Amino acid sequence: MSEPRALEWTPDRVRAFWNGVQKTPLRHRSFSRDAGHAVALLVRRHVRAGGRIVDFGGGDGTLARILAADGYATAVHEPAVERLADADVDRLSPAGGPAGGDRFDGLVLSEVLEHVLDAEMDETFDAIRRLLAPGGIVVVTVPNDERLEDGLVYCPVSDTYFHRWQHVRAFTAESLDVFMAHRGFRRLAGAETLLDDRIARPCARLGPAVAPAAMAAVLAMVGILAPLAPRPVRRRLRRNLVWIGRRTAA
Repeated sequence: MSEPRALEWTPDRVRAFWNGVQKTPLRHRSFSRDAGHAVALLVRRHVRAGGRIVDFGGGDGTLARILAADGYATAVHEPAVERLADADVDRLSPAGGPAGGDRFDGLVLSEVLEHVLDAEMDETFDAIRRLLAPGGIVVVTVPNDERLEDGLVYCPVSDTYFHRWQHVRAFTAESLDVFMAHRGFRRLAGAETLLDDRIARPCARLGPAVAPAAMAAVLAMVGILAPLAPRPVRRRLRRNLVWIGRRTAA
């Protein structure tokens, strides 16, 4: 009997996977539904109020709607077009490119980079550079030091195994610094922390003048407490990597 083989992800398979997810109850388990308000507070701390923001790989538009409610002019870039079929948000073409040639003040890459195939990484950052103005801010979140093997599932129909959320790479704080610097971004801030709307919503209720700083204080406190916690708790308190940077390349 042959051994199961690892599924080889291709661009068509990736799009089919995410378009298929949108047709199942799995669509309710997006990161932005659990931590969209937390990511929005990061944006509010680093991107000027009322600026233009694009959520790159924005899924069903949940985060874009939160940012729009915060007063940002928002748009979504999402290659799996069926994920946006019923979303009431401004959409960019899969090729990328802002309307009228105006670039965005900020760009969010929330739980995106772990999905991008090696063969598409250069093309992805070409699109990011077309969208983001020189000096613009990028807000990145990825899983922190993920053990990819812990997310594997097996398909008995195809006799293949793959990551259940189509992750193809993992990052540490150090490797993410190198990864982004290599692509023309200078680090402004970062953290190994926990992004969760159960934390963010109470901060948001403090009002727009205070909420971003309150969220930053909470994240700093998590960073202080995490090393003192038992190992399983410590991993949970540090399950997300946040990386804020500025575009330096023309």
